[in-house]
Amino acid sequence: MKKIFTLLVVLAVQSFLVEAFAQGSVMVVKVGDGSAALSNASTSTYLLEYKTDGTLLNTYAMPTAVAGANRILTLSGTATSEGLITRSDDKRYILITGYDAAPGTATVNTTTSAAVNRVVGRLDASGNLDVTTALNDYASAGNPRSVVSTDGSAFWLSGSNVGVRYATFGATTSTQIESSVANTRYLNIFGGQLYTTSGSSGIRIATVGTGLPTSTGQTVTNLNGIPTATGSPYGFFFADLSPSVAGYDVLYIANDDATGLQKYSFDGTAWVSNGFISGSVRGLTGSVTGTTVTLFATTNTASANSLITITDASGYNATITGTPVTIATAPANTAFRGVALAPETVVTGINTPNKAKEISIYPNPARSFFTISLPDEISNYQSQISVYDVMGRVQFTDKIVNSNLYTVNQMLSPGVYFVKVIAGRNVYQQKLVVQ
Repeated sequence: MKKIFTLLVVLAVQSFLVEAFAQGSVMVVKVGDGSAALSNASTSTYLLEYKTDGTLLNTYAMPTAVAGANRILTLSGTATSEGLITRSDDKRYILITGYDAAPGTATVNTTTSAAVNRVVGRLDASGNLDVTTALNDYASAGNPRSVVSTDGSAFWLSGSNVGVRYATFGATTSTQIESSVANTRYLNIFGGQLYTTSGSSGIRIATVGTGLPTSTGQTVTNLNGIPTATGSPYGFFFADLSPSVAGYDVLYIANDDATGLQKYSFDGTAWVSNGFISGSVRGLTGSVTGTTVTLFATTNTASANSLITITDASGYNATITGTPVTIATAPANTAFRGVALAPETVVTGINTPNKAKEISIYPNPARSFFTISLPDEISNYQSQISVYDVMGRVQFTDKIVNSNLYTVNQMLSPGVYFVKVIAGRNVYQQKLVVQ
């Protein structure tokens, strides 16, 4: 019987590891189906997967009708600040926010979120789409713009009039964690820190609180050295190129003004300009090989805009180089919005990390509770704990603050689970058996 159970676990995990996306491919948002000119009404929305040579691999249509617990997800046809997608920090999901409104809903951004919920779409590495998170208090009478997550279990959200908000997966309400900057644009997480861009309130690109805050009253702090009176930033991408500077030391910012793609380097105190490549862009993501950064961006025009790539091989604290190359162009009566690298499968419980990256769980096997012991080296971090079943579904999530011990009292059904802890750049994982 034990052998049969083990085989079932292995087969379940193998099923979980099926990956729908090509390695290194890029996802881009497309609004409109091409049948009519874009307007301020809600319109059908798609996630397109492209190879870096411009080959279209897959098209994922966002739902236009309610199906069970899954809601509709559409975007305004002309609100070009919407659809700024991200990839979750653990690389498992593409995240998008929009409206629970059927295509053709006029001036959809003026609707209240109570009448037209703002929703979160979560596309995983197997191509499964979840739109069960529908919020009645987010971006009311305004534009939902971006959403980011560590591992798909909780979300930070931005919008034209909401500051930054926090919600858990499947929730119907959210928490406003900062309100001093109401008009927020693109959110993302780098090095365990939440960042946002804005074009108002003396903010261009800023930290939101410390780490990954979930409570109200957070402070938004513009990065030292980034001008606050000029620029119109949207997407951004950090890179770690210099061994002599701790942490991320190069920053690329997409601007929808003439400065286009800007580059900055951190000298240990402030961010110093390394020039720009002209041309209006909004969506931005990238990858790093050695000291070469490959960037992907979407140009800023109302329709028939482009997905472009730029390779900057200049390295740390050197003037940005590279020539924009068009990968793909949106068809007539459609437009590209945000861009992100495609999701990847994260193997949990199969390829176990080395001892330095493991956590200790006791008792294991467990019954009604278990305690997680973390390495002393991360006891000062704010850590994110998640418990997954063998199909990769989140069963429990919480924060661990300034401690290396955490007891989980969640009742879990008998079976095999995987416990994952993210602390800064460190990822710790271990298998758990519940009897």
